[in-house]
Amino acid sequence: MKITTLTPLSYRQDGEYRFQLTAPFHVRVDAFAGRTYQDKQSFSTYTSSEAGEISSHPWLTLGVSGDLTVSSGYAWDGCSPAAKMFGQWLGTPTPPSVRAACLVHDALYQFLDQNYWTRAEADAAFLALMQQAGFRLAPIYYGAVRIFGGLHHLLFR
Repeated sequence: MKITTLTPLSYRQDGEYRFQLTAPFHVRVDAFAGRTYQDKQSFSTYTSSEAGEISSHPWLTLGVSGDLTVSSGYAWDGCSPAAKMFGQWLGTPTPPSVRAACLVHDALYQFLDQNYWTRAEADAAFLALMQQAGFRLAPIYYGAVRIFGGLHHLLFR
């Protein structure tokens, strides 16, 4: 999967959610361009080239050419599982090199039910971004989301 990062990742560490964007984050996911989508409310079908924006949620926009924008203010917990206990974040390490990958993956999973992409595509985006960052543990992290991501999505959606 080819993903092009269009803006730098700008975030702050947040006590409640772990990380929070301080500016929109833009990537281009080539696999999302030119495909057909069906609007769940109107049931009209269109391609990504026929609509300026496909997703209209305040936190995530999917636009023409596969441009994906995660809005400023969006908060995520880094690589899962992660939990805050006694004022400290515990769980999977989220080094700076993989925070963009974790952000995109969390946002894509949050909107899986919109049917704009599959879980496999969200996981492939995660892997591609980790590999682009040169993260040596990418295959292990990817394997974990392939095994446990679906289970988590089924249990908590």
